[in-house]
Amino acid sequence: MDFKNKKWLFLAPLAGYTDLPFRSVVKKFGVDVTTSEMVSSHSLVYAFDKTSKMLEKSPLEDHFMAQISGSKEGVVKEAVEKINALDHVSGIDFNCGCPAPKVANHGNGSGLLKDLNHLVKLLKIIRENTNKKITSVKVRLGFEKKIPKEIAHA
Repeated sequence: MDFKNKKWLFLAPLAGYTDLPFRSVVKKFGVDVTTSEMVSSHSLVYAFDKTSKMLEKSPLEDHFMAQISGSKEGVVKEAVEKINALDHVSGIDFNCGCPAPKVANHGNGSGLLKDLNHLVKLLKIIRENTNKKITSVKVRLGFEKKIPKEIAHA
């Protein structure tokens, strides 16, 4: 992917919306890179056959990213390794933005913003273990208060 000579239009992931049929429709309107709904690292590792269906892409999607969430270092690493084996996936987006209590209260999604040192460890694990071209992070400005500078430095 050439980021110097082209402005790329990315479809932001959103749980409950960015499934395969929706992405196929949006792709027709000029989106360059699509992203799956959020998939938990735990589900990828322990229920791969069922969960991998969420990572299917349409023939219209040239560049497709898998969005994962997770807080356990070993599980995130294993999830990245599972995604590495999927040739149709161009990149990994790490979710640090989901505020849903069932996600954040378990230290996933925006819950990771409570411990930036742990977040940095997880991002390092993803970067060091992925074989994909793109790595991105979906993030909020903070959890209980806005801390954009601290998050940017993380």
